[in-house]
Amino acid sequence: MQSKMKRAKAVKPAPKSNSRGSSHSSSTARLSEQEVAFRYDNLFSKADLIESFRSITEHFRTDRSYPYTKIFRARKVEFCKRFLAKLENCNFPKLTQRWWFYDFNLTGSAIEVQLCLADDRSIILENGEITDMSFTIKQTMLSLQAEYISVADYAMLQEVSTQVVEDWIPRGRLRNIKRIQDEWRISEIQDRPGREFESVAYIMQSPHDLQIEGYPVVSICDGISIYHDMTMKKYVCRCDNDKEDFHENLYLSRKEVEDLEFKLISADVPRTETILFAYSQPPRKLNRP
Repeated sequence: MQSKMKRAKAVKPAPKSNSRGSSHSSSTARLSEQEVAFRYDNLFSKADLIESFRSITEHFRTDRSYPYTKIFRARKVEFCKRFLAKLENCNFPKLTQRWWFYDFNLTGSAIEVQLCLADDRSIILENGEITDMSFTIKQTMLSLQAEYISVADYAMLQEVSTQVVEDWIPRGRLRNIKRIQDEWRISEIQDRPGREFESVAYIMQSPHDLQIEGYPVVSICDGISIYHDMTMKKYVCRCDNDKEDFHENLYLSRKEVEDLEFKLISADVPRTETILFAYSQPPRKLNRP
């Protein structure tokens, strides 16, 4: 599978010293500023992956900025530990070729390790760090899929009534759900909806024959991204087909977004990419004083 992605990173101070020692410093002296930032900023080995994912698991365990219920937090941490055990039992080559790197993809239904190739021409540097970079996902190397549970079980995890959950579904508020034998099932690690709109991407495998009533442009898309433009006070639906070089925006109301998302979810064709927590920091960043 190949899909083009764009990642923007928060600007952080450039490192004052390199914790890898003088041998690494001498090797990076021959690299461009882009390559130095790239090598510093990404994951290239099994050791990088393990240490980075341990920090992700710890974040889920200790972060109190999101109102997880106690039982839901425990379930999410347990899911991360299952993935970490799977990761530790796998062998990954240390990447040495230019612009190749590993990345985590954490969604509301799975955790994955992806093998990626950066487009060096797209890299934007600020204060010695990468703030924007386009890359292609070449292969999903490792994946753990979440269990899909009943509406009643999900309501118990979130400490709400089944009616509340049933009200969320037709509004497209729960993105990682599917119909199994005429019943809605929800990913065990699907967050409860927040007050603010969360950006989302729906990825379709091409070719497909998906037809969405009221939104005919979906038929040509291999990817749809939806985000809230606070300046324009509109919801932007980015319609993309990389193969055909088709990229257009559709401007929607919140009600139309909910309608479109529910129809996409009900079609069970797109793969939902709702990022749970983007924190795939390499150990050299995690350990920096």
